[in-house]
Amino acid sequence: MTDAVNELFDRLEKIEESAGKMLDAADEEKKKISAGHEKRIADFDAELDGEYKKKLDDFAGKLKAKASDEIEAMRSGMKEMSDKLDRDYMEKQDKWVEEIFASIISV
Repeated sequence: MTDAVNELFDRLEKIEESAGKMLDAADEEKKKISAGHEKRIADFDAELDGEYKKKLDDFAGKLKAKASDEIEAMRSGMKEMSDKLDRDYMEKQDKWVEEIFASIISV
């Protein structure tokens, strides 16, 4: 009976050893799958960051272009106003001098 018990213990030991190897293999597979998931997540994050940066750069470019257009429109408007003031001054300076002189004299 001791041989049968020893044989039973040997078989149980082999089963336990085999189960341990299976658990170790399962842990390794789990690590590989986890690493794969982490890489996919990192790749997705990098892709998302790239898309976000591109959209942000596009938006910033559009804002700069709009601001530049508005500044140019303001410059143009200011130039027109300045030119009109210059024309008015050139056309009316003599009249204004006479009016100022007349108002000084009449006082």
